[in-house]
Amino acid sequence: WPHELSKLEPDPDIVFDRLENGFRYALMKNKYPENRTAIYLNINAGSLHEKENERGVAHFLEHMVFNGSTHFKAGELIDYFQAIGMSFGADTNGYTTYSDTVYKIILPGSNKTMLGDGLLVMGDYARGATLEQTEIERERGVVLAEMNERNNASYRASQARTSFLYNGTLLPHRFAIGTQQVLKQADRERIKGFYDRWYRPDNMVLVMVGDFDLGDARSLVERQFAHLKTANELFDCPDYGGVNHTGIKSFHYSDPDLGYTTVSIGRVGNKQPVNDSFDYQVETIQRYMAARIINFRLAEELESSSSFMSSARYVFGSTLDRYQQSSIISHTSRDHWQDALKILNRILKQALTYGFNDDEISMIKNELVSELK
Repeated sequence: WPHELSKLEPDPDIVFDRLENGFRYALMKNKYPENRTAIYLNINAGSLHEKENERGVAHFLEHMVFNGSTHFKAGELIDYFQAIGMSFGADTNGYTTYSDTVYKIILPGSNKTMLGDGLLVMGDYARGATLEQTEIERERGVVLAEMNERNNASYRASQARTSFLYNGTLLPHRFAIGTQQVLKQADRERIKGFYDRWYRPDNMVLVMVGDFDLGDARSLVERQFAHLKTANELFDCPDYGGVNHTGIKSFHYSDPDLGYTTVSIGRVGNKQPVNDSFDYQVETIQRYMAARIINFRLAEELESSSSFMSSARYVFGSTLDRYQQSSIISHTSRDHWQDALKILNRILKQALTYGFNDDEISMIKNELVSELK
């Protein structure tokens, strides 16, 4: 857990625990909204953990866990959810990222029976998927259709931008949707290989929040997950690589179907993962305050009658705790992107050269304190 590597204490209302097989879980009693319990199963493996011949398998597998498992034959799970008052999509779903695969269930109750039902389903997601070849063939068309649906101008622009920004890393080669070739060829052996390699109890975290009895919740979690086996062979996380930008570079991507023009000035660099600490939290808040002030200045610029921007913002953050980036971005018209770029450059230079004045800092402090209250 992060707090095990930090001097900062976690929220005392959260119960953190770990089973003997390495499975971790966090529980929090919360009375609002009434008659609701949220359960999330986080698998610490996503598209970055795929081999070259597995590109798209992590996401394909996310689909497959809903199509047949130890306690639910193919097609039965949705009927089961509906029988207990849930809807597929809104109350239960999953998603795949570079680093994680996450399954969620929102239960319409918090009693022991309801918790047991929800955890039974999560247990099947974790290690009970049957991955029958007939169901793989059936789901293959769904995944390929999703790939075609994603293939729009915005997604292509995002891919091009990622390929430029993260050149030298694994990220441009591991988009979650994968490749058409792999999706067409993936069979049970290939999908199950990823499942067995990464869906391990010591690579999972369960988070549960709701108006339940903590004692009941702990006993149900242990009953459902303590028997899961850890694979004999340990697998190292992949080398994500490092960005290799030096100096100032320019990048542009044009697509007539986009319908908008975006211009930005940004920075991306490699980042060493750090443990949480008081100093790290202070630095994060200071970065956030600076971002708020720059965004305030951008808002003033947008109100100006001479502005060539329809919207503008400054953002910063990190990806995978390995890459740190920041960007000042605006939406503008095709004919005025150079004018918008001059405005962004001016606001950025003002901040870098002169910093922020006392009135701006005081304003942001007051806003933050008010929001915290």
